[in-house]
Amino acid sequence: MKRFVPLALAGTLCCGPALAEAPRFTNLFGDHAVLQRGQPVRLGGRADPGAALSVQIAGQSLATTTDANGRWAVTTRPMDAGGPYTLSVSDGRARTVLSDVMVGEVWFCSGQSNMGLKLQDATNGGNEVRDSENPLLRFTDVGRDVAPRPLDEAKAVSGWTLAAPASVGTASAACYFMAKALQAHFGVTVGFITSTWGGTQTQAWIGEAGLHPLNTYDDALDRLDLYARDPQAGEARQARYFDAWWTAHEPDAKTKAAWARPDFDDAGWNPVHPNRVWERIGDPQLASFNGAVWYRTAFTLTKAQADGATRIALGLIDDSDTIAPADHRKTVLVDAFSESLKRIGGYRYVAEKTVFRPTMDRPLYSLVFGTRNPPGLEVFRNSQIKALRKQEEARGVAKLNAAVASSKQGEMWDSLSGLAPDPTVAFLSSEEQAAKLALLAAIPQTPGTAPWRAVWPEVMERHVVSRATINQLANVMRKQGVLAFDRWGPKQRSPDDDNRVSRSLKL
Repeated sequence: MKRFVPLALAGTLCCGPALAEAPRFTNLFGDHAVLQRGQPVRLGGRADPGAALSVQIAGQSLATTTDANGRWAVTTRPMDAGGPYTLSVSDGRARTVLSDVMVGEVWFCSGQSNMGLKLQDATNGGNEVRDSENPLLRFTDVGRDVAPRPLDEAKAVSGWTLAAPASVGTASAACYFMAKALQAHFGVTVGFITSTWGGTQTQAWIGEAGLHPLNTYDDALDRLDLYARDPQAGEARQARYFDAWWTAHEPDAKTKAAWARPDFDDAGWNPVHPNRVWERIGDPQLASFNGAVWYRTAFTLTKAQADGATRIALGLIDDSDTIAPADHRKTVLVDAFSESLKRIGGYRYVAEKTVFRPTMDRPLYSLVFGTRNPPGLEVFRNSQIKALRKQEEARGVAKLNAAVASSKQGEMWDSLSGLAPDPTVAFLSSEEQAAKLALLAAIPQTPGTAPWRAVWPEVMERHVVSRATINQLANVMRKQGVLAFDRWGPKQRSPDDDNRVSRSLKL
């Protein structure tokens, strides 16, 4: 973990056509944000090209003019800890105001699955979540994204949230405990920003300038640069690199390369149904095998499917996969089936989800469900969530019974069973976070243009979440100023289908 000063990351803006809209801040700044004390803070955003802007914060008035691409940036003088303040930017015609902005300590937490472990899944996490109410402890999350070059602005930011039982459960446990201790020690507002991705390599978190001096990654950086300029050429070069590596390390490469040819005769191969890890598909040769396995199959696409095919979508592969198509056109498996089901059956919604919940924590099955109305979609997701939870409950009992039977120590295992991680909880939590980002993507900025009845089914079609969860997420984002609903009643707690929703221009 390292101190994060939000001036460099959020103040450099991307180039592109300017939008005729109110001036805005980059999406790392929002209501309830925390700015670093004792240091200049660079603020930035977008507005109409050539606009004269005034930025106000904590008694400071800063003037700037946007460039030809609509970018703007100003740097504040160092500020003492304090607040709440309003942070605003105005072009004389329109004004964007961020409220409840504090100055204090800001920390950036990045890493793999250990850093990404949610507070609600940590030991004693339930009690920590219950006692987490603290308006001086705030957090935001940068969503997962990949890019061949550093991004000028994060594509998905969850929005700043105050620590409270209703919100902090999905925050990084390690980062939360650190921030909580810092807040108690310094007595000022502490904000933490998380960006985590389990299993990522260290090199992915290091910039090009940091890798080049090592003289080890030059070729990889060149391939990445080519992909940034020309994705098709970059993919082709990467494929040649992998083929060269495989040929150099595989003693029987020439023979095995023929297995990928469409005209190869595979009549002597054993038939197999790879619906689970290969150790459990019933082939004695694979029962304890660790290495690479080749599969061959054939399927038929219509001309329209073949002409429009863009990718082959598989379930989780451990540890990597390479696909040799039968011709030069890429094909699809699950996507083609889903699209065919939607078209042939006349379904409005087709929900597909690979479920990673079998006995051995590996991919088990993919659910594809078609329905012509939102209530059908709602029933499907509710049933799926209940089934996942029941499956985990039965699986936990089976594991506990097996442990007791093998050790004869029933009391010990009974006392420890509550500490075991629940993959279903983690899976549903990740789906909930993804649904939150999907809401932002599905809702336009233009006020009053999206009826809620059209929004929530679109999110539910893509993610394993209930309608109640989607409504709860929307209400939280409404309170944060991220979403705006028309005709919201004083006692209303969740959106109605007749409500119209828009995304705040303050994002």
